[in-house]
Amino acid sequence: MAACILCGKSAGFFYALHKNCYQRYQAVIDHLVELLQEQLPDQSLHTLSTQMCAQVNALAFTPEASQRCHVKALEQYAGLATQPLKQETLSERWLALISMLNLDEDLFVDPHLVQRQRNLPALRSLQAGQLPQCAQSRQSCPASLAPQEEVWWCFKHADLAHKKPQQKDWSIVSQLIDNLRPRRANLVTQSVAQGVMWLTNMAAYVETEQDLVRIDYADIYSCTPASGGVSLQLKHSATLTQSLVCEDGRLLYQFLLMALKRT
Repeated sequence: MAACILCGKSAGFFYALHKNCYQRYQAVIDHLVELLQEQLPDQSLHTLSTQMCAQVNALAFTPEASQRCHVKALEQYAGLATQPLKQETLSERWLALISMLNLDEDLFVDPHLVQRQRNLPALRSLQAGQLPQCAQSRQSCPASLAPQEEVWWCFKHADLAHKKPQQKDWSIVSQLIDNLRPRRANLVTQSVAQGVMWLTNMAAYVETEQDLVRIDYADIYSCTPASGGVSLQLKHSATLTQSLVCEDGRLLYQFLLMALKRT
C-alpha cells in the first residue's frame, strides 16, 4: 500500500493521497493567500510567519508537504491579478518572508521566480542607465580577463544553443508534402554550452565542465528578447541565430543592451 504524499500515512491500494488531506491542503492554501493579502503590506513579518506556520503545522503533514503549502500560497499570491510583487516594498517583504520560512526554492513551479525577484533592484538600475553592483569578484571568474575588463554579473544557470535550418529529406514524398505546407523556416535548436555565465564589460562567458565559451559584444550584430533569454545574430557566424537562456532573461537582455551601446 502507498503512503499519502501529504500526511505520510497509508492511503490504501492504488492511491497516492487521502481525499480529506487534499481538501485540507487546498483550504489552508486559500487561507494563507488571504492572510498574505491582508497582512504582508504592513504586518510584522515575524507575526505573519508565525501565523502561517501555525495553520500549516495544524495539518500534521510531512515536512515537504508543509513546505509545499507555504510555497503554493506564496506562488498564488505572486500571481494575483493585482500583481503585488510589482511594488518594490511588497516584493522585498515577500522575499524576506521566504527567508524567514526557510523554504526550498526548488519547490516553486518556476524555480527561478525567487531569484528574479531578488534581481529586480539590478534590473531597475540597468533600466535607469546605471550598472548594478556585482556580488562576484574578478578573481571568481574563470576566464583570463584583460586588464581593463570588469565583471558585471554572474548567472548560475545558462544555456547557449545554435539554431540551424532543419536538414531536408530529399525523398519525393517529403518534397511533395513540403510544397503543400506554408513557407516557413524550420529551425533545429542544438545546445552547445551549459553552465555558469559571466558577463563582463567586453564579453559573455559560458563556463562548462570542459570548456569556456566566449561571445564578444563586438561580434553581436543583433540582440532581441526571447523566452527565458535572448536571441543573438553574430556578425561572423555560419548559424542562423543563437539563443542564450538563463534564470533571468529580462536582466540578461538589459545587460546586453547596455553592453552594445558601449561597444
